[in-house]
Amino acid sequence: ASVYVDGKFQGWHAGGYDAFSFDVTSVLAQSSSKNATHELLVGVFDPTGPWPHGKQSRSAVTKPGGITYTCTSGIWQTVWLESVSQAYISDIFNAPSFPDKSVSITVTPSGLPSNADVAISVSVSVVDSDGAIRMLNGSAGTAGEAIVVHIPDDLVRPWTPDSPELYNI
Repeated sequence: ASVYVDGKFQGWHAGGYDAFSFDVTSVLAQSSSKNATHELLVGVFDPTGPWPHGKQSRSAVTKPGGITYTCTSGIWQTVWLESVSQAYISDIFNAPSFPDKSVSITVTPSGLPSNADVAISVSVSVVDSDGAIRMLNGSAGTAGEAIVVHIPDDLVRPWTPDSPELYNI
């Protein structure tokens, strides 16, 4: 995908379904009015090359049928502009540990000066078996460092086929 704002190239992304973003602040700031109209253009090119493409194939174009489908490509999700603060969270990664009854949460901020010393604290809300929300706090840490949140025994519910419990974070 190639992304343009007001006719100015912002960047490109090669890949399948993973999300991507660009900071377009400098282009939008060139407007003389806060109520200006802007154009966001996302162009897609898919040559259906040698990489895996499931049941799609070039032969489906000339002889559709069987287990091949007509090649498809394009934008399959909504495209939008989103305003974020100058400093914002660009990624949150969590790694559960069932044996330790804990989850490690790593927060990655963006838009900070390179020499910024940022303290991060994490609170996790967990719904118990009665439907009540319980807040769990992790120790404070720094940006990019895993913060461990311990889960009390009464809130640990392992997933099994008979009890397919999933956690919302």
